[in-house]
Amino acid sequence: MRKKILILSTIKFGLIPLGLATSILTARLLLPEGRGELSIFQATLGLIVLVGTLGIPSGTTYFLCRRLVSLKRYTYIFIFSSSAFFTLVVSLLFLLVQLEYVDLNNKHDFNISLLGILFFIIMALSKYISTILVSLEKQVNISAFGFVNGAIILLTLVSLITFSDNRGLDATVNFLSLKLIIDTVGVIMLCIYCLRTISSGHNPHGIHWRETPQENASFNTIFKYSISSSAAEIIQSVSYRIDIYLVAFYLGLAGAGIYTLGVGLLQYLWLIPTVIVSAFLPSLSSARASIHELAGWASTVFWCSCVAAVVLCAIAPILIPFLYGDAFTNTIYPIFALAPGIVLFTLSKIFAGYVAANGKAFQNTIASSLGLVIGLCAHVALIPRFGLVGAGIGTSLGYIATTAYVIYVTKRTSGLRYSEIVRFSSPRRSWSVLKGFYR
Repeated sequence: MRKKILILSTIKFGLIPLGLATSILTARLLLPEGRGELSIFQATLGLIVLVGTLGIPSGTTYFLCRRLVSLKRYTYIFIFSSSAFFTLVVSLLFLLVQLEYVDLNNKHDFNISLLGILFFIIMALSKYISTILVSLEKQVNISAFGFVNGAIILLTLVSLITFSDNRGLDATVNFLSLKLIIDTVGVIMLCIYCLRTISSGHNPHGIHWRETPQENASFNTIFKYSISSSAAEIIQSVSYRIDIYLVAFYLGLAGAGIYTLGVGLLQYLWLIPTVIVSAFLPSLSSARASIHELAGWASTVFWCSCVAAVVLCAIAPILIPFLYGDAFTNTIYPIFALAPGIVLFTLSKIFAGYVAANGKAFQNTIASSLGLVIGLCAHVALIPRFGLVGAGIGTSLGYIATTAYVIYVTKRTSGLRYSEIVRFSSPRRSWSVLKGFYR
């Protein structure tokens, strides 16, 4: 486990300079308005894919690791759910055209709509394959594929800035088209690797295509668990994205572009808990790891996030105008407002994985719903009056509410005291733990 976390964290932290370079070039290419449109496109597409697959990919990890379902049955269920929703999405698009909300005669609207449909297919396939690889405990390889994909996208941005004169909204379609090609090639390579891994026999949970007598989890069982699990993800995704839509509604696409830049920079603080949960989830699902081992990381994650947030807030007023341009200067205000909630939410991202792995995914749904309601009310009240700062405060309040409930559920599930779950030891002790781990 230690080795896996070490390798995953190294790859993930290697993504930070890559991600920063990509965000800088994206901002320079698309400007605030184009970045706002890109953010809304990605947010909407991610939510549609999550709803469209009905949570089957993420929910099935639990059954695959416990050898309660075969790849054959998982594949059939995934194809059925995704195909049904894809038909629904296309039908909805044509309905919007008939109601004149979307004008397919407009070249820009037509290109964005077509790209959205194609991205849905690629992203759904990516989730399907990634679920199998996670169940095979190949998180390191998934991260490595993501790193290569990100590097190619970065080179694409460099070429667009160098050889294309289009900027702002005009450059959005060009960027998305090239990204679609890159992602398609990446999914094909990931699929080949997945097939080779299954056939090679390097399979810690004995996952295979054919069904055996114990792999008899019914469609209803898988469907109910996946819906329960994905409900939390869907609500959480809406909670993540509702602020973008409200900022775009009240402040326009340019305001959304500025705001999402601040959110994106702060969300790098979530890399550590994401690595830990990714490494622990298969073991937690197969009952090989305990809450004590997972809780041991909470204090270190918290203090590392605090230090990183303070540093970012201190240097943001200088570096953001220098790196991203004067058009993004106001990004510093949502960063200041978002920092407290983002830091505390790192704990939620760790313990929510434990709650889901213990078959209580519905509690994560309640936690996400609580954060969504509080965040939504705060956004509606604060954004019209305080603009970007109000959006940051509203999002922070939602994250804090979600974290509080997840920790409460973790306490009830594990039987531990709050002090045992969230060990707020001194920063010096946490630093010693981190240094000892990397030696």
